[in-house]
Amino acid sequence: MQKDREEQSAAVKKASPMSKAEMVDMVFMLEKHDYEGKKKNYERPNTRKDLILQKVIELLQRKHDVNCSKDQLRK
Repeated sequence: MQKDREEQSAAVKKASPMSKAEMVDMVFMLEKHDYEGKKKNYERPNTRKDLILQKVIELLQRKHDVNCSKDQLRK
C-alpha cells in the first residue's frame, strides 16, 4: 500500500520540458516583478518570491495549459 502511494506521487511530480515560449513568459514575469531583488531591498523577500512564483504558475496555466509546482520552477 505504501509503495503504491510513493509511485503515484512520483508520477504526479514528474516535470516535462518547457517550451521556449513558456520560458520567455516566465523570465519576463520574473524580471517584471524583480524576483532577484536587484532594484531595492525588500522587507520579506521569501514571502515576496513565493507570491511572484504563484503568479508565474497562474500565467503558465492560463496561457500554456501547463501544470507545474513552485519547486519545479525554482530549479
